[in-house]
Amino acid sequence: PKAVAVHFQNESVSRRIFVGMALRSLVRCMALAAVLPQVPTTAAPVDEAAGGSCSVEDEGIMAKFGGGNAEGSIPKIFANCGRAAYSWFSFHRNSMQSCIVEETGITSSCADCFADAGQYGYDNCKWPCLFGSWCSRSCLSCSNRNAEYVQACVGVPTPQVTAC
Repeated sequence: PKAVAVHFQNESVSRRIFVGMALRSLVRCMALAAVLPQVPTTAAPVDEAAGGSCSVEDEGIMAKFGGGNAEGSIPKIFANCGRAAYSWFSFHRNSMQSCIVEETGITSSCADCFADAGQYGYDNCKWPCLFGSWCSRSCLSCSNRNAEYVQACVGVPTPQVTAC
């Protein structure tokens, strides 16, 4: 009986570890909703005065990091910050915002749009993002549903994520 109890306890711990790892991957994907305006825009960039939260300086900083999914790219930085903002089975958007500001140097008002995108992903994309990579097509497809809101919030072009 003791061995059965230990086996059950280890199985429970294994499940919790697996779920925790899967949710971390999910949060990384959800953070990418922030950089997913994959619908090409032909309109001129919007500045803060026109309603966007990101400045021209923020745009330049993000452009220096670039798009894609590699380490050091804006999408990967946002994914890492999203992952770090997940703890105790909840998403802490203020932590994501602070991380983005610290890691990139963009303004807090600009980072707020991306933290909102991370929250959207956490709230709406659990199943598509639960298995696989943060940059999988299914996860990005779900997160992309929020792209119009993110683009309106940001107001400037952002480097794009690529599927892995």
